Amino acid sequence: MVQAILSVNLRIQLIYMDGATMLENVKLITPGHLVVATEGDIPPYSSKGSHGKLDGLEVRLMGEVAKRLNLVYQPIIVSWSDIISGLNSDLFDVSSAPMDITLERLDQVDFSNPWVDSGAQLVALTENQYTDDELKVMGCSMLQNSTWEKVAKDHFNSLMPCETNILALDALVNKKVGCMLTDLLAADHFITTLKLPLRKIGGPLNRSLKGWAVKKNNQALLLALNSSFRGIIEDGTYEKISQELVGYSILPASL
Repeated sequence: MVQAILSVNLRIQLIYMDGATMLENVKLITPGHLVVATEGDIPPYSSKGSHGKLDGLEVRLMGEVAKRLNLVYQPIIVSWSDIISGLNSDLFDVSSAPMDITLERLDQVDFSNPWVDSGAQLVALTENQYTDDELKVMGCSMLQNSTWEKVAKDHFNSLMPCETNILALDALVNKKVGCMLTDLLAADHFITTLKLPLRKIGGPLNRSLKGWAVKKNNQALLLALNSSFRGIIEDGTYEKISQELVGYSILPASL
């Protein structure tokens, strides 16, 4: 169903313009700045390193987008539950947080062309050798108000929705639940890069395309984002960032 929506609502913009031309009809919260909401706690998308500076896929990509639009990239940390209301209240121009494109959300915000292909992945502690049925009884943690929560309802009897992805991870590590449902790329990052004692349980429970969200009917900004992003793909910048932070291409096949 999402694919059908994409074919109608998220046409790839094969229009190439310089930054000034793309911004002719774009109204920004702060002139000359692209104010971008990010959660800042879901690596490899966005998180603070030991130096306290934000980094990650969405941070680097949105920084490139802003540069090509001749704008100053201005990220602000926003809780997941406040992203859509913040967009509609004009607190920021766009959200770069990895948000699944769904029918429900398309009623509330508009999305750019999808910038990443991922899914919902179940993880457990490496030492945890319980059966799937036992894990269902022990419960599952996940980010509240996310598509992960909806997916989990179809698989588990006991759920622990958490305010952030990190709190959901803490619940698993502290054995308050038997498993955690998170983003596929985040799961790979926890296991491969951070070397956390976690293991994936099976494959992804779903697949999803994620887009950058903007306020409804802000078509001028969407056009600018899509056109800039297309250039990032075609000159190899997207692949370079993807390989550096993930180790493989995460670009949706349709792009």
